[in-house]
Amino acid sequence: MSSGIKKDGGYSGKVFKKGNHPKSEFKKGHIPWSKGKKMSDGFKEKISNSKIGQMKGEKHWNWKGGKTKIYKHSDTGTFRYRQWRIKVFERDNWTCQNCGLRCHIGLGKSVYLEPHHIKSWTYYPKLRYEVSNGITLCKECHKLLLKKSCHLRQMKKPD
Repeated sequence: MSSGIKKDGGYSGKVFKKGNHPKSEFKKGHIPWSKGKKMSDGFKEKISNSKIGQMKGEKHWNWKGGKTKIYKHSDTGTFRYRQWRIKVFERDNWTCQNCGLRCHIGLGKSVYLEPHHIKSWTYYPKLRYEVSNGITLCKECHKLLLKKSCHLRQMKKPD
């Protein structure tokens, strides 16, 4: 058999060169059998239910023994957070409070500003939306500050 395929559909054991595999080769212009087919809602639900629990908890490939990211800012897309952010920027006149760079809208010079919580988002949830707990920083100053505070946080936890 020159093609490497047995009559019963199996392989004869021949080694195929790249691009010459008889079953998996995709030919230009070939239309997949599933193109245009719609899955029923029942079938979608069946697939969804079969995946439940497969990639959660200890079964997930990136499991780290039950550690959770309490510091993750999950509220940053909310209206309340966006309003707090704008109020902090307006109070600080759209200027980085560390280096003094200012965002000049309409003058061609833009500086990416970020609000920073003076007291930690994680450890002080009641102060998250207090304008007095925020400060405006440019992206570069914010990076430096976060790197420094991360190092300090490892040495000492807040009250």
